Amino acid sequence: MSPIGGDMKDLTMRTATYNIWNSNRGCPERIGHIVETIKTLDADIIGLQEVNEMAWKAISEAFPDHDRCHFLYRGDDEGLAFISKYPIIKTRFLNSDQDYPTDALVITAEVYGKKIDFATFHLTWNSEEKRISEISNLERYLETQSGRIQFALGDMNCSEDSSVYRLLCNECSPRWRDLVKEYSKTKPGFDKEYSLDYTKNPRWKDELCPGAPFFADRVFVRGCDDTFKLEGGSLFGKEIHLETGLCASDHYGVCFEVDI
Repeated sequence: MSPIGGDMKDLTMRTATYNIWNSNRGCPERIGHIVETIKTLDADIIGLQEVNEMAWKAISEAFPDHDRCHFLYRGDDEGLAFISKYPIIKTRFLNSDQDYPTDALVITAEVYGKKIDFATFHLTWNSEEKRISEISNLERYLETQSGRIQFALGDMNCSEDSSVYRLLCNECSPRWRDLVKEYSKTKPGFDKEYSLDYTKNPRWKDELCPGAPFFADRVFVRGCDDTFKLEGGSLFGKEIHLETGLCASDHYGVCFEVDI
């Protein structure tokens, strides 16, 4: 099966995650910058966090030929979304799920004839205990979908020194592969560019710095060790726009090109 607009030349897929910042600052211009950033990236599939209804309307209208889905958290004005060049054949929003409650959206997409699970998540920012519970619930759900290639991507709100990271990369079975860390072996220093950069992203200018910059946004994969090859990686959304004096978001997005 081929993605929108082309023949299948290989099994390379561009997968991305982007926290688009649920804030009125710089809007409506900033929403336009978010849309243009996503369009320029041209990812095959992208998971989005902090997506409110106004932003989703603009994003959805910009990608009429893509499969897409958006769910708001219960009682909140923001949520999670996916935009995909591949057919989305199943969705499960876990925010109000009785069995696996967590702020995550899981889809199954048909990619080159393969059914692949993608989970986008946004973990709690101020509690390690809650983050562990959230990622554990997501992991328990994904285990019920075992036997397929799986991607987990989103805003961890914690670094690789955290218990959440160790759980994903060391304790889960099969373990998750962190593409930020793996790509840094090919491009030394990539993991020091930081997706949440309090020193360079102007959203944080003149504010009390909440801590050192870190790589809050990551992409993980498992289930394809025999065929997987990491072809490239990048941060996006780093441009500072004259109209707002801001980047499109307070996070930079993360994108990887992978052969599956």
